[in-house]
Amino acid sequence: MPPHVAAGRNLDIPLIGPLLRRGGAFFMRRSFRDKPLYAAVFNEYLHRLLARGHPLEYFIEGGRSRSGRMLTPRPGMLAMTLRSFHRSAAATTPPKLAFIPVYIGYERIIESASYERELRGAKKRKESPLALLRVVGQLRQPFGQVTVSVGDPLLLGDYLDSLAPQWRNAPVEPKPDWLGEAVPRLGSELARRINAAAALNPVNLVALVLLATPHNALEASLMTRQLALLAGLQERCPGGPDVRLPKGEPSDWIEQVIALGMIERRSIPWAIS
Repeated sequence: MPPHVAAGRNLDIPLIGPLLRRGGAFFMRRSFRDKPLYAAVFNEYLHRLLARGHPLEYFIEGGRSRSGRMLTPRPGMLAMTLRSFHRSAAATTPPKLAFIPVYIGYERIIESASYERELRGAKKRKESPLALLRVVGQLRQPFGQVTVSVGDPLLLGDYLDSLAPQWRNAPVEPKPDWLGEAVPRLGSELARRINAAAALNPVNLVALVLLATPHNALEASLMTRQLALLAGLQERCPGGPDVRLPKGEPSDWIEQVIALGMIERRSIPWAIS
């Protein structure tokens, strides 16, 4: 059964919106503030999906990270999920609900140019069919590989039992006492599990080495040694039980990044080896 996927209302535009709907997307406002009827209807819709056992997919950061770092999880969807689960727990046979953390890593992203503009202070451009047509023209460029890694599942009932043992006996209400603490702690735990499933790729490692140099440039042999050092550090002190290095040797990683057009090799006759 394909999941129902939460998406921002800004993506509900001609061409893109119908296509996403066929893939399971449903659209929602960024904020429910001052819209109590909308909030009530959406909460009920989400509860019906979960109560009937439909898989649900959403991005706990609530938006795209422009820096590559994981954003602080947003509380909205997590709080609605917990409230729905609390309502269902009062049933004769309470359902089981598991969060499956998924890490998605890219070697090169299509929106890199717009991310750079926004990091320099420019406003985010509104999504439109015309912007989609521009993206289609960029698809001929090499973008490398996409990595999808699945982390350790989190059983919500067991997690709440350890965090707030009395939650099952609490009255069902919009904001039970235990919810205020449970939502941010659950978000942090899910973020930790997503990061623990990260996969390092050649672009990550080469960028880490070059950004530490004064002019973002380095002799090839020295870069190879630095990459080997980082690989050794990851093997001795892994960032997580499921974090893994890319295939091949450091010299292969450099060639892959060159093939993506993200760095270039220059011959300097007077360079000291």
